Order: sequence, then structure tokens, then C-alpha cells
Amino acid sequence: MKKILVAASMAVSFVAIAQVDIGKPYKIESDPSATYYNLEIGGSGNLRTIVTKREGKSGTSFSKREVNCANRTFRYLGDGDSLAAMKASKPSPNMGPLTARSISSYVADQACAAQPKAK
Repeated sequence: MKKILVAASMAVSFVAIAQVDIGKPYKIESDPSATYYNLEIGGSGNLRTIVTKREGKSGTSFSKREVNCANRTFRYLGDGDSLAAMKASKPSPNMGPLTARSISSYVADQACAAQPKAK
């Protein structure tokens, strides 16, 4: 039975990696009126970065997060209404825990499942 569960876990992980596409729109359950795009995924090992674009009723925004995949923590490296504003904003000083089913948790899952690459 353990072998079957391990094989199933590996299959699920493979699917998750295959579904992480740069520039392809996706939805997040906890923010149903918005559409998200991964613009860039970088880093290596357990420490990843991800730049996302969010389009919703309130407009368009960009965020860059740093994610520790091993201990499920993250911080914002920047955010703003444009890529330039995101890059100019100050990063959060500390990592914090990811909350289950939150936007940042879903984005972190995308970063941790992907093979880092940029568009």
C-alpha cells in the first residue's frame, strides 16, 4: 500500500510541475473574480522567487514573493500597480508562515512545483 501512495504522490507532483506555465492565466479559489499570471519563477532548491500579475475588478497589480518551500514561509519582495512600482517598493523584512488556501499559499505552491525559468 505504501508503494501505491508514493507512486500516486509522485504522479500528482509531476502533474503540478506540468501545469505551471509562465504567462498562462489561472484562477485562485479564494479570489474567484481575479485572474493570475506567473511572469517569472526563479531561485533554486527550497528558496524560490515568483512574480505574479493579478487582474481583477480593482485593477491590475504585480507582486514578487520569496518562498521557502521547505518550511512553508514567504515574504513580499515587492508589489505595486505596475512592474516598475513593484521593483521600486521595499521588501518585507521577515518571512512569515503561509496560511492554507490563501492567495500566497497557492502562489507559493506554483513556485515550489515549477522548474525555475523566466519568460
